[in-house]
Amino acid sequence: MGKALDNSQKLILNSEIGHLELLRKFLKKTFKEREICRSKFNRLLLCISEGVSNAIIHGNKNNINKSVSLDVEIKSNEATVIIEDEGFGFDFNDQPNPTTQENLKKEKGRGLFIIKAYAKEIDFKNNGSILRIKFDLS
Repeated sequence: MGKALDNSQKLILNSEIGHLELLRKFLKKTFKEREICRSKFNRLLLCISEGVSNAIIHGNKNNINKSVSLDVEIKSNEATVIIEDEGFGFDFNDQPNPTTQENLKKEKGRGLFIIKAYAKEIDFKNNGSILRIKFDLS
């Protein structure tokens, strides 16, 4: 069981996929004292990486002059992660189901599908340019 530590951390990344390694290091450091199991941390890392990748690729269109901000707030046994890009957003209600036959070989839609599968809760704000993800850490 994780320690009952509360904290908040922020990371701002330029829109370069190569910066995902910085994200991994940031998350490892942020969650280090939580003592969550490796598999739970790996799921959390996967979801946040997918969200940040989507922000870089789809939100900011790989424009290195735009940034993605990541806020992580840990309270008790829950983490809230907010990912914000500088894009125009998207229709998050009109995303294809990647498990249907016609979409199995398409890459689009898998990231959100993965996030929804592992997160406790997700929602979008600002036309989809802000993604809030809640994770259960217990």
